[in-house]
Amino acid sequence: MTSVIIWIFKSILLCLVFVICFTAGGMIVGSGLPEGSTTQPGLVPVTVGILIIAVANVSVVTFLIVSSRWGGWKLAISLALVYYGVVTLLPQIETWYFLASLTVPPQFLPRLILMGIPTAFVFVPLAVWILAKDRSAVHVSSDFVLKMGVRDWLWRVAVLAIVYVVLYWCAGYFIAWQNPELRAFYGQPGEPSRSWSTRSTPL
Repeated sequence: MTSVIIWIFKSILLCLVFVICFTAGGMIVGSGLPEGSTTQPGLVPVTVGILIIAVANVSVVTFLIVSSRWGGWKLAISLALVYYGVVTLLPQIETWYFLASLTVPPQFLPRLILMGIPTAFVFVPLAVWILAKDRSAVHVSSDFVLKMGVRDWLWRVAVLAIVYVVLYWCAGYFIAWQNPELRAFYGQPGEPSRSWSTRSTPL
């Protein structure tokens, strides 16, 4: 019972830390918005939306931390870099490629890149510490040693990259691109383009 209470307390604390870091990142973007600009209401109230985002991110990060055989700064830094790449860097590459010349001014892009720094490099290390994975070394059994050559790593990465691109374009066209408002936002009003060779099918 005590361990359950501790886990509930840690989860609430992690959600609070995430919301603070997420809000700090949002302020970086918000300070660069033109005066008088407004945002469209979402499917749920802002507070509920932030709570859903916090719970989802905390759940994923917690799972990665508690299941990792690493600990300390090795885990904190590596996980922070991966989190930043997946959550911020990859989406903003899409923003730069599709929207830099349409709806997002080029001078606004650096703020979008900086937006993810608080959650990645403040929240993630704190999560490692809160979840008691702050020790510098974690015992790894000898049978876990990963023996895989450079060639094996390269072909696996290549396959994953191809799968990612295929899923990205398929989801972008068959799901997101069917929304006429989204097509207009990306500068492609009217019927969906059938061409796969243009910039017309973002996710």
